[in-house]
Formats: sequence, C-alpha cells, structure tokens
Amino acid sequence: MLIKLLSKDDKESLISLAEFLSIADKPMLWNGKSMNEASARIHDDDVKFSFARGDAESALLADWRKVPVGEGFTLNPQAAWPFKPEGRTGCYEKGATEAEKDLIDLLREVPLKLDNAAPEVRASAVSTVLRNLHEGNKVSNKYAIRIVLFELMLMAFADGKISALELYALRDLQHHYGVDDDSFCEILEQAETVSKVSQRTLALILE
Repeated sequence: MLIKLLSKDDKESLISLAEFLSIADKPMLWNGKSMNEASARIHDDDVKFSFARGDAESALLADWRKVPVGEGFTLNPQAAWPFKPEGRTGCYEKGATEAEKDLIDLLREVPLKLDNAAPEVRASAVSTVLRNLHEGNKVSNKYAIRIVLFELMLMAFADGKISALELYALRDLQHHYGVDDDSFCEILEQAETVSKVSQRTLALILE
C-alpha cells in the first residue's frame, strides 16, 4: 500500500526483509517434499532444499517487485542481502533467494534427531540471519522504518493470521530500529484491520 512512498534503497530493504519473512516460519522441503515424505537418503548430493511458500505472500511479493522505482532504476533486493555464510552447500532449488539459502544452510546444521521446525530451533536460525541482515539493510529514516514495518505486517497477515515466528522477526526489527512499543502495537493493529477489511471486501465481491 505505502511502498510507493519509499526510496529505491528502502524498497530493496523492504523486499529483502519480506523475502525472508515469507519463509521464516515455513516448513523446510527436501526435493519439494516434507521430511516425512522424503526418502531416507535426504543428505545425498542430489537433494535440493527449499521452503513451502504461501500463495498470498508470494502474490504480495510479486506485486511489490513491480512497483516503479524511478526512471532508469530497477529493484535489486539481493544487493541489500549481505549475509553469505562460508561453505555454501549449493543444495538449493532453482531460483532460491539469498535469504532462503542462508536459512537452509543454518537449518541443515541441525541434527536430524531435532525438528528444524521446532520453535526454539527455528527462532535461533531466524535470529542469526536477522542479525547479519541488519548490517546491510539501513532504512533511511523513522517514517520509512514505520512504512517497512507496516508492509511487513500486512505480509504476515496475508494468510489470515500472524505466526509466533513472524511476530518474533517483526519485534526484532522494531528493537533494531528503536521503534517504541506503543507505536509498534498501533501499527500492528492498523495492519490487522486493513488485512481483515481487505479479506472481507474480497469475500463480498466473490459471493
């Protein structure tokens, strides 16, 4: 909604953060299958790792990438993604974003006896990626920061509800940029309201 008010650099930061938020709480896939469905030989070299994706979040990201950024400019969100761990495995599905590669590499270090979707395991990996991501994403001012937060909250509500991991990531962003709790909660409330109104409107139109 408000992405058009952001500068090119801030839009790139938003999209990089959104790409990560869209997979932060999603199940990890082995050759497109869940761990239970995949072959027992899940660490073979031919295995490609990815994450399940939500249709609503993917559609929103696609729309954001189309937003004009000024004559002669194109968005390059990967340029705002600095965290590239050494020893890349290369075991990624075609088209994987840098965010996806980073999270895959971190979660592949989790012993098989642990569930890499367990809240404490995933939260630790999300924290690591976010900590490094903040080093390269510098949103320009407090107004842009609030717009970025609002848009990310809309994405989190895109599937109808916000997950604990999504809220965790948003809170991390809040604290990184020094947004006070009252402002954060008010922005979150407005994002939820806008999301609910949009969903009700769409349902009414499609009746």
